[in-house]
Amino acid sequence: MDYLPICVDVRGRRCLVVGGGAVASRKASMLVRAGAAVVVVAPELGDAVRQLGQQGDAEVAERVFDEGDLDGVRLVVAATDEASANRSIAAAAQLRGLWVNVVDDPAHCNFVMPAIVDRDPVLIAVSSSGRSPVLARTTRARIEAMLPPRLGELAVLLGSYRDRVKAQLSTTGARRRFWEGVVEGPVAELVQAGRSADAVTALEESLAAAGQGEAAGAIFVVHPAGEDPDLLTLRMLRLMQRAEVVAHPAGFPEALLELCRRDAGRVQVPSDDADATAQRLVELSADGQRVCYVCLSSPAAVVERLAGGPVPTVEA
Repeated sequence: MDYLPICVDVRGRRCLVVGGGAVASRKASMLVRAGAAVVVVAPELGDAVRQLGQQGDAEVAERVFDEGDLDGVRLVVAATDEASANRSIAAAAQLRGLWVNVVDDPAHCNFVMPAIVDRDPVLIAVSSSGRSPVLARTTRARIEAMLPPRLGELAVLLGSYRDRVKAQLSTTGARRRFWEGVVEGPVAELVQAGRSADAVTALEESLAAAGQGEAAGAIFVVHPAGEDPDLLTLRMLRLMQRAEVVAHPAGFPEALLELCRRDAGRVQVPSDDADATAQRLVELSADGQRVCYVCLSSPAAVVERLAGGPVPTVEA
């Protein structure tokens, strides 16, 4: 991983864009949308940049860049047509410890600006680490086509219920299961259909039902056909993503474990003792957690010992 993907709060922060052309205007517009106090400096300003100034969205100055322009700035974008000028700006900014993006020159950046799918407040960023902006934009377009248009509205609704859900459901696992049911169920469908009032009613009903008792744990047994992640079925991936704990034998491929839920706990279990493995899986699921047991060797003996036990078991 060449860059750490983070989301930066630039609201009200002074951000400098040096350049007056189409690229500079796109970068400035993105910063404006993020709530930054944008300053654009260039000896020649294009119409789009001028319009930002006329609308009051940015402070625009038609002149040559001066190092004093960096005073009080949090972030800098160098977007002139001259590579040498961009690099000089980047060097001056980095001496001050500022975040700097040099357009089409990743070697002189300490951050890159990804292609973005914007479903405010849901934001998806796609980056090629500066290697191929066209590939990032193409990937972004594919993701954009897959996502429902009212995803942001759903996020706002769910955010307004977070405190109530936290107060009513005492464990992290119970809350996660509740939210997954909401996101994958009727509430989300009603929001996407534009039926906001009905979605609120359905969410209230779901919360009332969840308060009647917390769900029991579950055990998922996933047996890939080999070490290649491409051999995983969609069902396997779905179960791996739903589990709060991932149990695996020693030496299980890291490439496969990386496809499990990122925040899931990992527990190593015996690979040659079906009784001990089954017992450990039951213990891990005793507090209502969903446990995914992943293995490359046949799990038949483990599944046999789990059959008829106290915890529902699903095999994929």
